[in-house]
Amino acid sequence: MRRIGFMAAILTLLVSALAAQAVEKKCEFCHESHHGTYVLLNKNIDALCSSCHAERMQIGEHKVGMSPPLVVRDLPLQAGKMGCTTCHDPHGKGISMLRIEPPDLCGSCHTK
Repeated sequence: MRRIGFMAAILTLLVSALAAQAVEKKCEFCHESHHGTYVLLNKNIDALCSSCHAERMQIGEHKVGMSPPLVVRDLPLQAGKMGCTTCHDPHGKGISMLRIEPPDLCGSCHTK
């Protein structure tokens, strides 16, 4: 019985952590107010992402500003370079807002 209680506690913590990541921001957090059809960002997209996720950049987990090792299809690049939005959809709803589920996402750029 203790083991089940422990596992339930761990699961609750994990779900709470994932729910905390899913906090939605208002459009104005990233976008300038406008009356036209242009998408105006307050900053460069990678700077916007790192304003909330600086710890991810500091540990070197997310490489941005580099050319991918393979020809990338169906994923957006920024002037031919990797950016946060190459793997993540800023308007996505899933966990980590990934464009494609791993390992397929990783296989878009890596052979191993």
